This record gives sequence, structure tokens and C-alpha cells, in this order.
Amino acid sequence: MFSDKITLEFENPATLAVMPARVELYHEKSAKPIHLVVIRDVNDVQGLREGNKLDLDVSGLPRGTYYLHVWRPDQSKEVVGKLKFILE
Repeated sequence: MFSDKITLEFENPATLAVMPARVELYHEKSAKPIHLVVIRDVNDVQGLREGNKLDLDVSGLPRGTYYLHVWRPDQSKEVVGKLKFILE
């Protein structure tokens, strides 16, 4: 069953110091992110759903393979998590 969103749930959103710096969504054939979410901006401006959930709208994306990158909370260029998923 297809959903029009991806939901990321963070374990400890109480402090931005331990939250990821950003989340990026890439199509398998692109080097530029389709979605870029800066967690600090989301937390400061609109908040996270239920305090710890971030929804990414994927309803307008074409079917294919995508990668979600989660970046460290500091200014390093280290990805701490990668998730591959396929929209069919």
C-alpha cells in the first residue's frame, strides 16, 4: 500500500544538540536533494508533529528508488543514517 508521506520519528527531541542537523531526500539518479529539511528550522518555526515526528511529503514524486540521508547534529559532513526505499 502506498502512502503519500514518510514519517521520521526521533527518540529524544527535547534538545536540538542531539537531533540530526538535517535530513535530505535524493532520487537515485540525482546528486541534488529533492527535499532538504533543517531540523533546527522545523523545531523553531512549526514544530515536529507530536513533538518528535517529521513528515516528508512524497505524493508528487515519480516512482523509483530514493535515499534518505540523516546528518550529524554538529557541523561535520558525516551522514549517520541512510535509508533506501522504493516508490512503486
